[in-house]
Amino acid sequence: MENSATENARAKAEILCKASGSTLGQLLNIDYNWGELNVYSRTSYEVEDCIQPLMAMSKCSAPEIEPDDIEVSDAVAFTWEIQSSATEQEKFGNIIETVQAIVGKMGQKNVWAAVFIVVVLIGGSITWKIIADNKEKQQAELERIETEKRIAAWEAEMNNTILDSSVPSGQRVTDSISGHTVMVKTAGQLTLEAFTLLSDSGKAVDGLNLLEKVAQKGYRSSLDAAYLVARLHYPGEDSSDSIQQIKNYLSETLKKDGKDAHQMMSRIVKTDSTYYKALYELGCDFLAGEIRTGKADSRDLPKALEYFKRGLTFATQANDNEYISKCSRRIEALQ
Repeated sequence: MENSATENARAKAEILCKASGSTLGQLLNIDYNWGELNVYSRTSYEVEDCIQPLMAMSKCSAPEIEPDDIEVSDAVAFTWEIQSSATEQEKFGNIIETVQAIVGKMGQKNVWAAVFIVVVLIGGSITWKIIADNKEKQQAELERIETEKRIAAWEAEMNNTILDSSVPSGQRVTDSISGHTVMVKTAGQLTLEAFTLLSDSGKAVDGLNLLEKVAQKGYRSSLDAAYLVARLHYPGEDSSDSIQQIKNYLSETLKKDGKDAHQMMSRIVKTDSTYYKALYELGCDFLAGEIRTGKADSRDLPKALEYFKRGLTFATQANDNEYISKCSRRIEALQ
């Protein structure tokens, strides 16, 4: 009987596992609760005295007693390991077939018990799926938040980035990880924006700060910004009306120092030896001497002439008539 119960339990367990899309693993536990059953009755009976003579005369014997059948049942619980390996479609696709199979094993009278078992099992599978989906959603949400944080940090970095380009418009930059794209401003674009601010008396200080930020990058594309900052630092009147107007706006903010201006122009030429505007200003520095260089006995006419000639060469290559004329007049005056 025990063998039959074990085989029947395993068959039912395999059917239930099939319904949930799982496979039956190893047997983990057997719980067999039993108890002794004592069946007894009295082994003697009494007959009244008045009946005994009659029984003797009729030669009666003791009545026959036919005992009823006694049904005895026992219970055993098997616990197997369940191994999940099926897809969601496999888990829920054969519910009706499984119910029919269980009914066939358990008998028609237990159909509702079979349905109940399957429903409970499927409910457990659905609960597991909900928990798994919630975990996936939580993980996806955490990943989304981290991605947004990283993109925000990247955008902040890009907002403080100046591209080394003279193009007067922003350029698209794409994050290699997220694919997110932003517009990043170039040195040429920011130089134009700074000059626009400098031309407004109420925004001139902001314009100077932006111009100095671009100039400090040291790019070849930021040399125009560095040149304008140096021009603003020269003491005295500027030959350009627009630059002189900016100097007036910044009169209380900007420290005019010929030595600083001279050093800025020298760094520009060191970065780009063909930058003829700075070559012209350096020629003027050595022509004027201490007032523009900040050094005593720094007036050097041969060196001034050399810078003017170099400036003329590169201004001619650039077809810049304004500086061709400026350099030519200085050269004629010194020769």
